[in-house]
Amino acid sequence: MPNANSSIVKKRKPSQSSRAKQPTLTSSDILEQLVKEHGGVSLYGIIMIMLGLIVLWSGTRLVTQVHTTREHYQELQQLKSEFRNLQIEHQRLLAEQQTFSTTPKTAYRAVVELNMYYPQLSERIILQPQSSNKETTTDNSQQATANEAVQ
Repeated sequence: MPNANSSIVKKRKPSQSSRAKQPTLTSSDILEQLVKEHGGVSLYGIIMIMLGLIVLWSGTRLVTQVHTTREHYQELQQLKSEFRNLQIEHQRLLAEQQTFSTTPKTAYRAVVELNMYYPQLSERIILQPQSSNKETTTDNSQQATANEAVQ
């Protein structure tokens, strides 16, 4: 029987199950390897810190952008409301302007096109309503008498 310490050792052929059981590298193994190769400064650690900082930076930028967007949307709604109020005021002023411009236009057309004018005090006739039938007949007879006298 051969001894285990003897120089004759049989070599086994690797089976498929032993090939699958190759050592896997873990993150701690990679970290140790990087520390050994780079003299204490871990490139992996630096990369992880940088990635963490980038994630934090992008998160704060996202929060800032959302906040700014909400502020702008609120300002837009206020401006739309103010715009609607100004449109209503503008329509009201246009109606008022048309009302005020109608009277002078009518007076101008009456003077220019129809040769009308505002009568002088001596040309004005004031009519009074008739109070009763008796007075109306008296007034009519007085007018008839006055008309005959004028002719």
